Amino acid sequence: MPVTCRAVTSLALACTLAALGGVQREFPLGVSFRMTFGIAAEKSPRFTVRAEEMRDRSVETNSAGAVVMRWCGHAKVSDSFSVTGVFSPRADGGWTYSLSYDGNSSGLDVEDVQFPEIEVPRSDSSRFLYPRQTGLLERPKWAAAKPGARLVSFGPRFKGFHFVSLFTDGEASWYLDTRGDSWRHPVSFALYNGERPSSARIAASCAMAASSAQSGRLPYEGVVRRFDGGWYDAARIYREWAVCRPEYAKSVALRKNTPRLREIGLWLWNRGRSDAVTGVVDRVRSDSGVPVALDWYWWHNNPYGAMAPYYWPPREDLQTFSATIRSLREKGVYVQHYINGMCCDMKDSRWTAADLAETAVKRNGEYFTSLFNRFIGHPSAWMCGAAPVFQGRVADQTKQLALAGSDSVYIDMIANDACYACWSTSHGHPRGGGTHVVDGYKAMVARIRRENPGVHISSEEEAEAFLGLFESLIVLYGGYERLAIGVGPDCEMLPVYMAIYHEAVTCFGNFATLDNVPPWDEKWPEDQRRRETRDLVAEFPDQFAVEVGRSAAWGLQPCAHSLLPKHATEAKFAPDYRFLCDTAAFYHANREFLYDGEMLAPGRLTCENARVDFLQRGTYTKDGVYKTWTQEALPTVFHSVWRAPDGRVGAVLVNWSRQERKYDLETPDVKASGVIPPRSWRLVSRK
Repeated sequence: MPVTCRAVTSLALACTLAALGGVQREFPLGVSFRMTFGIAAEKSPRFTVRAEEMRDRSVETNSAGAVVMRWCGHAKVSDSFSVTGVFSPRADGGWTYSLSYDGNSSGLDVEDVQFPEIEVPRSDSSRFLYPRQTGLLERPKWAAAKPGARLVSFGPRFKGFHFVSLFTDGEASWYLDTRGDSWRHPVSFALYNGERPSSARIAASCAMAASSAQSGRLPYEGVVRRFDGGWYDAARIYREWAVCRPEYAKSVALRKNTPRLREIGLWLWNRGRSDAVTGVVDRVRSDSGVPVALDWYWWHNNPYGAMAPYYWPPREDLQTFSATIRSLREKGVYVQHYINGMCCDMKDSRWTAADLAETAVKRNGEYFTSLFNRFIGHPSAWMCGAAPVFQGRVADQTKQLALAGSDSVYIDMIANDACYACWSTSHGHPRGGGTHVVDGYKAMVARIRRENPGVHISSEEEAEAFLGLFESLIVLYGGYERLAIGVGPDCEMLPVYMAIYHEAVTCFGNFATLDNVPPWDEKWPEDQRRRETRDLVAEFPDQFAVEVGRSAAWGLQPCAHSLLPKHATEAKFAPDYRFLCDTAAFYHANREFLYDGEMLAPGRLTCENARVDFLQRGTYTKDGVYKTWTQEALPTVFHSVWRAPDGRVGAVLVNWSRQERKYDLETPDVKASGVIPPRSWRLVSRK
């Protein structure tokens, strides 16, 4: 029998604590939803409906053990408006949820549906894991937050996976994911302080297509459950489902079919003309003894950060450009070139008003734009997935690079960003959410692949929606302090993405520079050129080693950004340069673990901590503009544990510090202790 709203929480909890199907399971303290109504194609008023505002509410448990929640009637929507949420029991003790709604006669679109919003217990030390880049673990300032305050809101861009988890010391953890077809939709996550003491609310939301205005349903199902463990255990719950997706199998097959990538021991992320980017390649190849890849930026005739998507021709004559590529490849260097794959320069006269109307993302009647390059001052408009004019021009640029001899083309932003909503009414897709952005970019990548057989394609950061389409991804967040992502005494970036997908995706990268000086494009305004007056190596002596060491320990192919000939020859750079070469050699020698392997539970490593100062400075930082941040107690030994394809298990350890360090490692698979020299690596195999 249905019960009144006053009994919703207590009945749901009582009926679900029973052992259903022989499995003990627990239901959240409370379940809610939020829906946003409006017309985002216009500058129209909006309002939000919350579950507690509905006139009638009920909950019942059906014969299959599913908890069915119904909310009916709302003054602003209609008396007949109804929302139904269903939680079906799972064999693992969790719940599969779904939501549908009907009867919206307000005349407004359902722009966004947030469901489920679950209430769970917490303490002041509770930590929240969410999918920012590779995975960010954060301890919110609970004591300072008002009841109901939103503490974290994240998505739909920059997601490495589609789950969140709340960890409370001494208590079981809570897990919430979106699965099914959620990868193709604009999905976000949120954390709120609870309305009741010692409670929190975690939620997932989806931007909806206007075609679902009167009635509709969440375009995916997801899972809610309690579990015992930490971040790695949460990742394994998600991985158990993710590895069964056809996209995962496609990605594994693509990786196996690109054996040359497996041989790379070091990436050089260099910028500029041929002589600037290639001068150090031979020296690094000799000093490290490993195959090298060149990720080549600023090869194009226009200033970096302007004039996209028009990159061709190169900034030097085509004969020199092609000869350089050919020479590098003859030496065994893997050559990859950069273009932007998602933005157009709004100050470029070649991009007409008609082009923008046909291709650019809109919300509230305005184009979505970003100003990336502060020196040039050209805003960039973001492109919808339904953008044939733009995508045709990107394909043309890619073809020119393929004809010039490039091994791979890095098409920026797609993997990280092509998952938003577009409210344009002139693109032929329903305004709002849906799959048109992801589907459009997947079609573009597929076209580029067909037109350029044998040429690899790379993109930016983690890409669930694009698994199996890119041969490689650049992942920078082993150096998250430099990028000012999630920094703070209560934040830590974790390799959650690698724990899920490592053996299926080739990832490389780092923004680490030996001198901490961002590169300067000769085509930027001369009067804004930076004039370095500080010794940024002496001020931040450990930053480079931390970034390179952490990234490689995560299983990322090592990388150095803007590596210049002086970095390989001048004495003040020698310790970091030697560590870079040693890291490349160690990674390459242990590819069975660090490239082929599956990441295992990290367990516990005990070692000394040390204070490290970090410089936060991006490509477009102006002269004299610096930010710093300090890790007061950073472990001096990083580690990870891997299972090779042949079943061997090995723990990788790196002492990034400048002193000898003791360590004690205890994991479910490997136990070891000892002393590790400064700036060195060690592999400990299971005995």
